[in-house]
Amino acid sequence: MYFVIFGLPVAAVFAALQIFLCKKYEKKMIRLIPLFITLGIIASLGILLLDPVSSALAYYIDWGVLALVVYLVVGAIGSAMGTAAGWVIYLIFKKRKQNEA
Repeated sequence: MYFVIFGLPVAAVFAALQIFLCKKYEKKMIRLIPLFITLGIIASLGILLLDPVSSALAYYIDWGVLALVVYLVVGAIGSAMGTAAGWVIYLIFKKRKQNEA
């Protein structure tokens, strides 16, 4: 349910961003920006789930931390899937264009 509401739009945005960056720029570092954003989401989730951090946060705001963890997990999955889909779509169109030429 959460993935349909939040994850699929995130995946679509990341796929569109990846396709745009691959078509527009030749530098590899610029093309990898969506991957870096995905790794940042995963890193923030890892920091949040560390035992001292999560226990300190859960003591004050119990359901808010759970909701944040759920959104970060779904966002990380959606952004990773969107980035991968963007690369696949870009490479398919690039291969098709090379075969036509």
